[in-house]
Amino acid sequence: MSRISHDRSLRLALTALPAHEAAAVKRRLDSLRTDCGCGLGAIVMLGATGLWVAHTVVAPVAGRSWQSTVALGLLVVFTSTLIGKLLGIALSRIRFHFAVRSLRRRVPLE
Repeated sequence: MSRISHDRSLRLALTALPAHEAAAVKRRLDSLRTDCGCGLGAIVMLGATGLWVAHTVVAPVAGRSWQSTVALGLLVVFTSTLIGKLLGIALSRIRFHFAVRSLRRRVPLE
């Protein structure tokens, strides 16, 4: 059971909408609430890794072993993925709260 069905005011707002529209809004809210941030995490990871590879090829550091280059590359991949994932989750939460606020403004219950 979704969190939306536990929030009484959201349930009331959804019942005030036409059935097809309420279903679409509920799907959107559930999607935003459960978004894991993987999409943005992948985009940030690919971008950061691409920039890091390009920088490493264009401006190699003299004396750096291939092992340290690979280790640094893995650090870039994991760190950028984590940052992207956290950003993705945060953006989903912000969009969720804006969508709820918009719904509550659209369907005043008091």
